[in-house]
Amino acid sequence: MSTQSENISVSFVLTTKEAPNGDFNITSETEFYLSTLEEERSISSELELSGTTNISQIFDGLYYEIENLNGEEKINVNLQLSGDTATITVTNNEKNITDNYKIRICHKSGFKSNNTINVSAFTPLTNASIGLYGANSNSVVEIENGYQGDDVLAHDYTLTKLVMRSSNSVSLNLSLNQGATLQGDRQTFTFYRFADGVENLNVSTYADLQSEIENGNLVECKDVTFDFITNRLTVEDDVKGYAVFVFSGYDENHENLNLQRLFYLEGYTGPTSLRANPSSVSLVARDSISLNDFSLSTQSIQVRYRLDDIGITYFDISKFNFSSSIDATAQLTGDEEKFNYKIESITTTATELKFDIVALTTFDKSTFSDTLIVEYSDFGSLKYYAEIDINITSATRVQNLVWENQTENGEIHLELYSANQSDKQFTIITSVSPLNAYNRDLTYIFVPGDSTPSNLIEINNLGIVTFESSLNRGGTGTIYVLPTDAIRLIG
Repeated sequence: MSTQSENISVSFVLTTKEAPNGDFNITSETEFYLSTLEEERSISSELELSGTTNISQIFDGLYYEIENLNGEEKINVNLQLSGDTATITVTNNEKNITDNYKIRICHKSGFKSNNTINVSAFTPLTNASIGLYGANSNSVVEIENGYQGDDVLAHDYTLTKLVMRSSNSVSLNLSLNQGATLQGDRQTFTFYRFADGVENLNVSTYADLQSEIENGNLVECKDVTFDFITNRLTVEDDVKGYAVFVFSGYDENHENLNLQRLFYLEGYTGPTSLRANPSSVSLVARDSISLNDFSLSTQSIQVRYRLDDIGITYFDISKFNFSSSIDATAQLTGDEEKFNYKIESITTTATELKFDIVALTTFDKSTFSDTLIVEYSDFGSLKYYAEIDINITSATRVQNLVWENQTENGEIHLELYSANQSDKQFTIITSVSPLNAYNRDLTYIFVPGDSTPSNLIEINNLGIVTFESSLNRGGTGTIYVLPTDAIRLIG
């Protein structure tokens, strides 16, 4: 038996593909910024690698690793090949991302690029506004808000005016668009006060502010500070000027961008409580007393503004108002005298208000009572009050006067050259009623006759009439005896 051998052959098609070598680096751009103001924003770049002669030969084996994904897929990475050109595209899945990502290019053969593509996801700064936290703070007396921003579409409703008491602090809210990326959390605060002699400025934009600074109308001032940790604004002293916040971030292209927000700021010293001294007065109606007793109808009042007696900033008379508790329409100041009393001789200083209360009449009643309300109007609706209780009485006046030792013909004769002293003087004896008249004193008035000197006689308060010792002649005249409370100003 013979055996026959046959030749058998097998054909293989062997395809070889290039793999990267140890010098595997990304040689194209590796630093990128991805704006995440909205979702599905993308950045793309051509991918170039060392360690290979033709990227298209190894592309099928390429993949990527995101080294700091932290289990959250907030970005997508896509590798694409078109001809001999590879492209890497990074897209965000969420908006307002502020993370940094390291993307390493890998090959299934086990090689990994020695360097990474670094993608910094950021949110552009588009909006900034300032608000007052706790607007009902006792230290805040007036606030206003308005729109600021150079771009109409980026206008922000923000604080534009704040008036507050000095030596106080308030909390502010600093609001940026969600996720806005700042340059190293860079925020600055500066206060510019009015220069000496400047009373008012109209500044609504940052350009206005810069212009006034250049013109010397605004000067940087350290009496106002802001703490970015506590968000507390502190005003140490009385000031007027503009508070300026600058927020430094980036635009869509990651170019440096500054947003400025400013507001008018005034710090002032106001009252703490009004204190009247005295706080209760008893007066006599002026129309019921004599000219000599007018002091009984007037009382000086002192009103202090603060317990610590520190001077207040605004004390012009226009800040004050006087009113009656029983008649709010009563005109208490000025020349008109249509009410029971009036206020006059008003003066103000930084520490006190002074004025006189003048009791005019009780309008035929025996007494009149009221409470005078002194009002100080601060900014807005903030008001302070002091009250003075007023009691006015109508004086009981002398109704009847009798010459008790009246001579038969009503004449008094004095002998200048008599040796008897009793012939040289005469005592007028009188009686007045009612006995409870507030002033029972009498006034004696001598009216000389023709060619008679006015000082011919002297009359003391007891009614004793005597010749003037220096005269050596006689004369005639009339003596008028009047109740003192009857001597009044007419007209």
